[in-house]
Amino acid sequence: MVTVRRTLKLALALVALLAVLYVAASVYVARSALDAEVKPLGETPTAFGLPYEDVEFSPRGWEDITLRGWWIPAAEPRATVIRVHGVDSNRNSLLRLAWTCPG
Repeated sequence: MVTVRRTLKLALALVALLAVLYVAASVYVARSALDAEVKPLGETPTAFGLPYEDVEFSPRGWEDITLRGWWIPAAEPRATVIRVHGVDSNRNSLLRLAWTCPG
């Protein structure tokens, strides 16, 4: 009987620990997402001599959300690349990559 109680207590402690870790990870991800919204853009494509246009639109069926980005045309386009940043960054992250791409 003592072993069953001890095992049950250990299992409950493990579940409680996992719950705390889940909540902590959720708070971290949510805060990272909110921080990305207020980060200033910093450099624009102009800093690398790239022509661009500011664009914004709402996804189909989500009129309360506005997506903003840059249209950077290529000299001889062969395809369109849409780059989406992660939860903790904004559209100027990896801007250097666009500058170093041929075209």
